[in-house]
Amino acid sequence: MDITGRVNAEEALQTANEKLSLLARISSDHLHQTVNEIIETVDEASAKCRDTSAIGLLERIRGMAWTLARQIFLTETYQDLGASPPEWIPVQGALRQADTSAAGGDLSIRFWAERLEVYADPLFLDVMSHLVENAVRHGSTARNLIVSSAETPGALELIVEDDGQGIPDEKKETIFEYDAGRHAGLGLFICRQILSVTGMTISETGRLGKGARFVIRIPDGNWRVEGAADDAPPFPVPSPGIPDRSGEVFARELLSAEFPVANDLWVDYHETKGDPKTDRIIAAFAEGRAVSLARCRRHPDGLEVDAVFTPVAHRGHGYANVTVKGLVEACGNELLYMHSVLNLTGFYGKYGFVTISEDELPPTIKERFAFAGGQLEGANVQPMKREPPP
Repeated sequence: MDITGRVNAEEALQTANEKLSLLARISSDHLHQTVNEIIETVDEASAKCRDTSAIGLLERIRGMAWTLARQIFLTETYQDLGASPPEWIPVQGALRQADTSAAGGDLSIRFWAERLEVYADPLFLDVMSHLVENAVRHGSTARNLIVSSAETPGALELIVEDDGQGIPDEKKETIFEYDAGRHAGLGLFICRQILSVTGMTISETGRLGKGARFVIRIPDGNWRVEGAADDAPPFPVPSPGIPDRSGEVFARELLSAEFPVANDLWVDYHETKGDPKTDRIIAAFAEGRAVSLARCRRHPDGLEVDAVFTPVAHRGHGYANVTVKGLVEACGNELLYMHSVLNLTGFYGKYGFVTISEDELPPTIKERFAFAGGQLEGANVQPMKREPPP
């Protein structure tokens, strides 16, 4: 079948779009210059004017000029939406592009999306930057900014939350409107439009006094985990490999290509092996080396935390605390189950786990300890669970 005509038409359309885009940018530059000149002229006139009624009129002109400036900003940002086809975007990479230089030393920023990709308009990068930078700018009382995710029926939820002042209930929807009255509102309006290109939605579900919580709902089919399937190729290990943060002890999720690092550490823990298709592995690092591990495994009927292990040579430094805290932040938006040895239930209790009866375990997770014949306590094992935050 001859498709020459179709190809020529598509090329002509692309050329036309490029020319229109160029004209729009030229017009936008001229409008910017004109608006700036209007504002400068109003400022100069206000400084010289002594007539109060005239000053009131000048203020109205200034207000209209700023409104026009916001509209130009919207047009500039929106004109590129849909100009390029959607693509698979690594979420962690998008988050790292955000400018967090305004964050003070009291704000801790932690991103738990190391292996996650979303199918989105390329402007998705701007959405992530806006949400993070907005929290940094306006979360003056926040001490923690965390990005995590949770699987739900039909979708994955990508969650950006802080523990600052939060947003009043009456403003939870209006902040996404076109003219919310502030530059941040205009940004959130654009964010919602960008996300909608591939069927994503965004809402604010935090509690006033507890912090802001933005939830992006990504439909199944538009998100994937690197290395977990044939159509989700593994990410390369970042050069020069595992980062060394100048002696800092920190936790992060391992990429699928790094699972051998975990397998090497687990060699003395029942020779446990990680599976990129079902597992998320959180590792604590000290001096550039993995020193402690924890795993969150997805079963058909629930998430199980297991394989919490620190080799003998690295014990006594609190590395397990760093690892478990990281795992709870990364996976804790879903219900977590685990089997703890009896003398460690207090340790896991610090992270929200509570003891439960064996009958409360999902069948798949319960089957792993069928050898105990329903007598887990006699086997020195205690089932536990952790509810996600309300």
